[in-house]
Amino acid sequence: MTPEEAKRLLYNYLDACARINDKRERLARLRELATRSTSSMEAVRTSGSGSRSRVEDAMVSYIDLEEQIKDEIQRLKNERYRIQETINNLEDEREKRLLELRYIDGWSWVRVCTRLEISETWSRMLHRSACEHFAQAYDKLQNRSEYEG
Repeated sequence: MTPEEAKRLLYNYLDACARINDKRERLARLRELATRSTSSMEAVRTSGSGSRSRVEDAMVSYIDLEEQIKDEIQRLKNERYRIQETINNLEDEREKRLLELRYIDGWSWVRVCTRLEISETWSRMLHRSACEHFAQAYDKLQNRSEYEG
């Protein structure tokens, strides 16, 4: 992984958080809809021909969609975990803190510089180094996961 790819992956952390929340809200809306539909479905009987009713088809579609959403949520959680774990494995505490503030907490560069008490020039140098080390650590974590898996 290159440092540029590492930076894109880090930016995905906050996006993954937002996408997980969006998917959870969608799942809640689908559950509510399914709950309302269940009472209607109880009143509908299928014919003896073995075919399903439209309500049953809708419920099957709901169940399939729910599983897809749950799988996507789990994938996003795993992605977030790998990013956080990689940051935690960095040796340099200032690099860790910079990446956490910028990518995990979503702070602006001005705010990060103020908190770390560094100049913008130094923050760029530290960020470049942090991304290089993150890329190396992420690759190492991925290789270890593949070996263990």
